[in-house]
Amino acid sequence: RWKYARPPRDYGMAWSAVRTALIETFARHESASVQHTLYAMGEAALANCAEIGEIRLVLPNRHHLLVDLTPFGLENPNEIFVASGEPYGKIEAVIGRPQHP
Repeated sequence: RWKYARPPRDYGMAWSAVRTALIETFARHESASVQHTLYAMGEAALANCAEIGEIRLVLPNRHHLLVDLTPFGLENPNEIFVASGEPYGKIEAVIGRPQHP
């Protein structure tokens, strides 16, 4: 969800710009934490759509464990992970532009 700081000329184009920023950032951003990814996604959305004043994002905080490939004689340099079955929660963030009086 996001709030507009000012109405866009074309809501469809604004929606598309935000969607593109979120998807591309999620797919390309390398991060060790959900919080870092959320912040990067929010920053990208604000950068791609000048009319957005703030954006609220929610991601699951599922733990992913490094797969041990040593039984196969291979190394895993932090590339292959598997989701654990442990309970998890949600991480939420609101990223906004500085308020100007």
